[in-house]
Amino acid sequence: MPGAGPVLIVAREPHFGIGRATLLGVLAERARELGVVFELGRTFEADEIDADIVVAADGANSATRTKLASEFGAHVEFGRELYLWCGADFRLDHPIFAPADTEHGTFVAHAYPYGEDRSTFLIETDEGTWRRAGFDVTTAALAAAPPGASDDLSIGYLTDAFAEHLDGH
Repeated sequence: MPGAGPVLIVAREPHFGIGRATLLGVLAERARELGVVFELGRTFEADEIDADIVVAADGANSATRTKLASEFGAHVEFGRELYLWCGADFRLDHPIFAPADTEHGTFVAHAYPYGEDRSTFLIETDEGTWRRAGFDVTTAALAAAPPGASDDLSIGYLTDAFAEHLDGH
């Protein structure tokens, strides 16, 4: 693959990142200490709950935000960039913003450590580069795969593109 562009090291000392499961555990523990009752595995509509505060953490395609969009003043805008969210089993020394110029176009990694032995690599590109690299085909194939399947072809491609930042991982 062709060479990478300049890398921006994000100088935010100390960098703080936390894994989602760890964060949820910390928040749940503190909430229980304060008397919050959890009912896991059940789905509620916000208007079914009699509470002073309701936290709706149902993600990017939030049914709660959609249902209450006029009350919240919420709107969603879709961008044109595409991304793949990856994890690596090593800890980066610091967050980075790193482009990789490939034969198909430029990919950019926003990467940061979030655990003792884990880092996140959010890889972003434009649709043309995505398609030229064949990611549209691997995305379609993944849609038919069983839950939990991974896009090994795209991950392999990106592993090569960002090899200098992955330290063999």
